Amino acid sequence: MVFRKIISILLILILFSGVIEAILKRIDYNKYIAPGQLVEIDGGKMHLFTKGEGEHTIVLIPGLGTASPYVDFQPLWSRLSANNKVIVLERFGYGFSDITTKERSLEKIVYEMHEALRISDGKPPYTLIGHSFGGTISMAYANIYPDEVTNIVMLDSAIPNAYEEWKPPSQPIVAIIPMLKTTGLLRLITKSSSVMEGLRG
Repeated sequence: MVFRKIISILLILILFSGVIEAILKRIDYNKYIAPGQLVEIDGGKMHLFTKGEGEHTIVLIPGLGTASPYVDFQPLWSRLSANNKVIVLERFGYGFSDITTKERSLEKIVYEMHEALRISDGKPPYTLIGHSFGGTISMAYANIYPDEVTNIVMLDSAIPNAYEEWKPPSQPIVAIIPMLKTTGLLRLITKSSSVMEGLRG
């Protein structure tokens, strides 16, 4: 009987948290507007942030799991844009770009990136700066479109062979993330972590 009451209370709390999350998500959607250009690529919108002027174009490519490449790369683009045109390319599923259910092969990612850059006001050949997995994407881009790349800068990037042995998280772990987002528990966890870091700091 006590166990059933505890379960009922937990379910009510999760339902309440989900309603609050839906409200906060709508507020966030209206509050945070993409600072760059949203371009139509293969049925979805991809975010490109462009800063600076210059004859040379630098493209910043994020690694895996970067929530907001635009914010993450801010220390770089704010300085590099003094003498160059800098583009922060947010792949599908990152930052202000749409989420996609289409295949995430390296070739597909490079194709989407190429189409987005073609629409942008940046002109090839580019200097590609890739962080982590972004370095592997940079190398793949240079192999497929060699005439469009002058330089590649690797920021803490692994060689492509490293990803052959890498195994993605198991399906139950991947499946639980959307559930945590929908119920608002992910927001609660990240906010709690930020508060704790602040207290420790």
